[in-house]
Amino acid sequence: MCSLYCRTAGLSEPWPRVRSDAPPRPGARSHPRPDLARLGDPDVRAAALAAFDDQALAIHEARRETFAQRAALMADGLKRLGFQIPVMPDGAFYHYVDVSHTGMTSSDFCWRLMDEFQVAVTPGSDFGVHHADRYARFAYTRGGDAIEIGLARIASALAAWGIKT
Repeated sequence: MCSLYCRTAGLSEPWPRVRSDAPPRPGARSHPRPDLARLGDPDVRAAALAAFDDQALAIHEARRETFAQRAALMADGLKRLGFQIPVMPDGAFYHYVDVSHTGMTSSDFCWRLMDEFQVAVTPGSDFGVHHADRYARFAYTRGGDAIEIGLARIASALAAWGIKT
C-alpha cells in the first residue's frame, strides 16, 4: 500500500484492482470504493479496504514523511558536493543525478565509487539510454545515518579524484 500512497514503486506487494467501468454483480451493494468492492474474494476485498483505514493511513503518512526527510537529506548533500538533480522526485525512493561534472561516465563513476569507497549507486544505463552516461541513481532506502556516511564517502572520493565541489 505504501507504494500507492507514496507514489513509489516496489514498496508493497501487488494487489488486484478491477476496472471501475465493469458492470456490477447482480445484487451487489453500493460501496464507497466501487472499484474495490467488486473484487471477488471477500478476504482480498477486506485486506484492500483495510489498507485505507485510519490506522493504515497514519502508517503510510509516517512512511511518506520518512522518505521525504531522507530525500531532502540526500539532495542537500549531493548538491553541496556539486551534483545536479534536474528533477526532484515526488514520491520516489531515489534521485536521478547528473554526475557529468566528475568527468567520468556514470558507469565509471559508479564502479569507482563502489570499488574504492564502498558506496553503491547505479549507473543510468541500467534505466535507459537517454543521456545514460551522464546520470546515476542514488537511492535513499536506508536511514539518515547511512545516508550521511555515504555522502561523507562520496565527498572523500571526489577529493581523492581531484574533483572540486
